[in-house]
Amino acid sequence: MKSIVRTLILSFLIICTVWSLDARVSSDPPVEDSIVHLIAKGKELYKKNLFDAIEVMDSALTLSHEYELDSLEAQSKYYLSLYLFMSGDNERSVRLINEILPFYSRGDKPRSNAILLSRLGRIYMLRSEYDDAKKYLNEAYRLLQQIENPSQVSLGFNRLWMSDLQILVSEFEEGISQAQGAYEHFKKANDLDKMIAAKANIAEVLILIKNYREADAILDEILVYQDSVDNQQFVIKPLNLKGIAEYEMGNSDESERVLQRSIDLANRLGSFPKMSRTYLYLSKVRMQQGRLSQALELVDQAISEAQKSQVKKSEMQAKLHKSIICLALNKKTDTKELVQAAMDWADKVRDLEVLQEGAGIMADLLSQTGNFALAYEYRTIERNAAAEFLSVQKIKDISIKQTMHDIEEAQQQKEIQQKLLQIDYEHQIESAKMTSKYLIFGLLGLFIMMGFLLRSNYVSRKANEKLEIKNKELVAAENTLAEKNSELKRYIESNIQLQQFAHIASHDLKSPIRTISSFIGLVKATAQDRLSDKEKDYINRALKASKEMFGLIEDLLSYSKVNALSLQVEPVKTKELVETVLGHLNQNIVESKAVINVELEVDEIEADSIKLRQVFQNLIANAIKFMPDDRTPMINISGKESLENYVFQIEDNGIGIDDEYKEKVFEPFKQLNKKEEYAGTGLGLSLCKRIIQKHQGKIWVESELGKGTKFTFTISKFLS
Repeated sequence: MKSIVRTLILSFLIICTVWSLDARVSSDPPVEDSIVHLIAKGKELYKKNLFDAIEVMDSALTLSHEYELDSLEAQSKYYLSLYLFMSGDNERSVRLINEILPFYSRGDKPRSNAILLSRLGRIYMLRSEYDDAKKYLNEAYRLLQQIENPSQVSLGFNRLWMSDLQILVSEFEEGISQAQGAYEHFKKANDLDKMIAAKANIAEVLILIKNYREADAILDEILVYQDSVDNQQFVIKPLNLKGIAEYEMGNSDESERVLQRSIDLANRLGSFPKMSRTYLYLSKVRMQQGRLSQALELVDQAISEAQKSQVKKSEMQAKLHKSIICLALNKKTDTKELVQAAMDWADKVRDLEVLQEGAGIMADLLSQTGNFALAYEYRTIERNAAAEFLSVQKIKDISIKQTMHDIEEAQQQKEIQQKLLQIDYEHQIESAKMTSKYLIFGLLGLFIMMGFLLRSNYVSRKANEKLEIKNKELVAAENTLAEKNSELKRYIESNIQLQQFAHIASHDLKSPIRTISSFIGLVKATAQDRLSDKEKDYINRALKASKEMFGLIEDLLSYSKVNALSLQVEPVKTKELVETVLGHLNQNIVESKAVINVELEVDEIEADSIKLRQVFQNLIANAIKFMPDDRTPMINISGKESLENYVFQIEDNGIGIDDEYKEKVFEPFKQLNKKEEYAGTGLGLSLCKRIIQKHQGKIWVESELGKGTKFTFTISKFLS
């Protein structure tokens, strides 16, 4: 009855929306508002009931397609593909993703493009097409890392699904490492729902290696928060795993209660993939209770769920359990067919666990039919598979324990580091208080001394003359001090203004520019067909100007922060740092076909790694950028050690710099070439100069116009 009422309400909502669209075609507000409302409604329903969310998002897709609103149609497909994927309809989800990938891979939507690739990886993983799954997930993670301030949730989901993939192919150590990495991303995002999902993967590995008690302890920690999470879908898997762990530990009643709760929750929220194990273990509970007919119905449901989500191992495990039920019901023919199908699959993929269980059931069946010779052969297969499985399991168990130990040790080290930082901070506060006390006592002592000097002025004329001279000297010193204080005050005010500007640039300037760019882009997208070529050109120029202004503000912000922040000096592996920079510039290198030669004689230096990386990235990027179109970039990166400094050079075969500009290139906003030819803000080299000066070094340029440029900079060995 509730389902019928819900369907009627949703149908009424959709009919009203269609009616309002027809009524508003030629009036305000525009047609898009109603479709946007449907998309928002679908996103809201996603957390409550997948079926309802799919129905509403389907309506948004139909309407946006009918009114040829490409952007809204792409949005509808984007969210609908997620909801279909969550409901197990992977075929339609893949079709929708492939339709919108060209729209989201144009360059201006890298995050959405990466999420779609992650989603494809997840679906191919469920299809057991593991190579394609890994390819899509790795590509998605690479794209996400290239985004400035990437979404921690998106990064976390990608690693969570990579963890699922590693678990499916029994690479459990990597599965745990990826799950822990996902947990750290979700923790940074303060997303409790998804932190639970990452911890659940660690518990799943422990269950698969039959470490049920440790898995149960992790699940108990997770399920404390089950009523606090916003999206209850993330509670279903921990409940499933909890039910499995309870059954394996001999607690059938508790297992039944938890498993039934997970099924009820999944039914309330909509279909949920990976329910196969839930029905399988509930079937095992029913069989243990002697309710064979119910056990048979439940295991058939488990097989159906496994086939729908395309997880072959779950399907084979369910078939083996069904064969045991059929054997108990004296259905020997059905038993043999089921066991044979499972063993054929296990032999093909070398799944020792399924092979061992299948051989044991087949041996029991043959023994009951009197075929003891063949039963003995299957018993031998069972023993050999069991021995091999046990050997592999022990190795994996040791490796997984080491991985878990390493993760715990890393967390403890992190906590210790945080405590040390807190202690250091408290010590600095206490030192500042003591310094203030000493200063007060010093000032009191000074006043006392001045009192004695004034008193001595009345003792003798000679002493008075000497005191007058001393006073004049003191006045001169005070004037000098006042001038220094005035200079210091101006410097402090300048830095404060600079920090205020940084704040304005980061918040108050970037936001309206982003808004302007978004609205211009919206005008371009919605009025594309009605604009003349000249109007399109105006819009493109405005978008380009907004982008350049945004880049200028970003560069100004970086430039202003260099002097404001102190160096974070630490050991830096130079080769690793250069490799990281080249990785960030990989797309530029590939597109320009640049040849990079790295010859670093310096292995490790003391420096601020983040700032030093900015220097290398600016200089290498310039070497690639300032290159004639008909010339292949040849870039040499070298480093050596002198008596007092480390000396690095970046040399290219580019357009070169005229002699009269060799000093001016380091001035802020100094661009020697037209923006139409070479984009930029003119702050890169001045930023490099500031960073090098912070490292007590120097930077200079040698160049021949038309033949190339060589930048040289030094880093002091004795940073103070």
